[in-house]
Amino acid sequence: MDNTVLFLSPDMKHIAGCVLVAVLGTACGDDAPASTPTAPTTIAPPTVTEVWEATLAVGATRFYSFTVPQNGTVNITLARLTEGGADAATPVNIGTGFPAGTGCSTASTAAYSASETPAISVTQPPGVYCVKIMDAGTLTVPVAFRVLIARP
Repeated sequence: MDNTVLFLSPDMKHIAGCVLVAVLGTACGDDAPASTPTAPTTIAPPTVTEVWEATLAVGATRFYSFTVPQNGTVNITLARLTEGGADAATPVNIGTGFPAGTGCSTASTAAYSASETPAISVTQPPGVYCVKIMDAGTLTVPVAFRVLIARP
């Protein structure tokens, strides 16, 4: 066995002490888990249906704001689109987003015709949202529309 004695300068002792504290602190940390588990997020189904009826002029855009009170599914349905009282097959653009001043800021819109099937179905956290309807460049006369907003 070698009886060599290791001498450390005061600076080296300080560095060695810091390394030892860091290693022991990591190995002897508290018993708390690294992350706290969270409860699963509940997605509420639509229980309220708001009806928005108005007229869309040629080249125009309209929007309607609504509140989602809890995390849940929102379904937007273009239930009716009529020209002069008769059903219209002309598509219009619909999108959802956030109210912004006197408008509705949407990330995207798509062309839809009237249908009983939701045009848009999304899960939203609590907040204020809007649905926007606009002429897709195909209207030649104003159209009356009915949009259903089903939300929690």
